[in-house]
Amino acid sequence: MPQWVLKVFPGDRGYMNLYMLAKKTNNVHFPHVGRMGRLLIPGKPPVEDASVLAVMIERLAPSGPLHDEVVDAARQYAWHHEKVDFISQEYPEFYPAMEMIVSRVSQSGVKQQNRRRKIRCNFDIKQDNILYRGDTPVFTDLLV
Repeated sequence: MPQWVLKVFPGDRGYMNLYMLAKKTNNVHFPHVGRMGRLLIPGKPPVEDASVLAVMIERLAPSGPLHDEVVDAARQYAWHHEKVDFISQEYPEFYPAMEMIVSRVSQSGVKQQNRRRKIRCNFDIKQDNILYRGDTPVFTDLLV
């Protein structure tokens, strides 16, 4: 059983979609997540109360082996649909996980294809958005 942290966010559509993918798959490159709910943060006048989304997510490490190569491979696949053979050999489920993410993203004006639900968002592939469960890279916040 993983250790858990509480992720609180104001309704980030990209994170919501990544959360939905994480809930539906057993791919090792997605984080383990709990149930999402609303959290009320009381404010003192003149600040109003704030309602934010909150979800339990497994605690992950900030870096792991091949971190720069993993981030570069995610960028190349997302933006150019190119595979990096070394990453594919090291982490066989990496590209199927990336394909789940890529298939959810649409560019402005693109219609639904193959009954896949498309969302309008961009990739946010950077060092901080890929964390690690041991030696396994985990996609935590690749969509914005």
